[in-house]
Amino acid sequence: MEFIISKFNEYQNKLKGQPAKTPIEAIVAIKEQLRVMEISENVLDKKIKQIQKQAFLKTKQKNKKAAIRLLRRKKMLEKQLELKSNQRLSLEQQSYALQDLSMSAETVKATKVAHTAMKDLTKDIGGIDAVEELQDDMQDLQDDANDISEILTRTNDNDFDDDELLQELTQLELEEELPGDEEEFIGLPEVPNTPLKQPKKVSIENDELAALEAEML
Repeated sequence: MEFIISKFNEYQNKLKGQPAKTPIEAIVAIKEQLRVMEISENVLDKKIKQIQKQAFLKTKQKNKKAAIRLLRRKKMLEKQLELKSNQRLSLEQQSYALQDLSMSAETVKATKVAHTAMKDLTKDIGGIDAVEELQDDMQDLQDDANDISEILTRTNDNDFDDDELLQELTQLELEEELPGDEEEFIGLPEVPNTPLKQPKKVSIENDELAALEAEML
């Protein structure tokens, strides 16, 4: 018991006169304090149980005065244990609150950093008006590019005669109405209507026969 108290006092003396700690360091210090207090409570609890056993033995030995003295000491230690338990509970609550506050502070810091970064970036791009102006300029440039492409691909309709185009269209319509294979029909010569003359084969044979008879005379 005396050893625990000396360690606790030594720890308290270390904390005195030190510069202010960061939230993380404070949380670590509180956790260390809670560890020391928990050890102290465990020692007291064991001491109380030991005294209770001694009081029970004194009661069995019919030593009433010794038993009462031990029970009084037990009550005193129980009050100390309750006090230390309440102190540790209060310190744990402070530790939780400090952790929450530390987390909130870190969140605020991160938010400030993000705010500064976003503000600088917005300033670099010139703000909303500059972005809208840039977007309008880009749209104008896109429209100009479309107009240029349309001009470059545009054909000159004045190079063709309307009458000639209509005549070609009429010819195409007539060809579509003709039956049969269009490719075979186009370009074939016309077939004459008059019958072909047959050669006078019989007359030639008669002339040749008459010539032979004249030679034989």
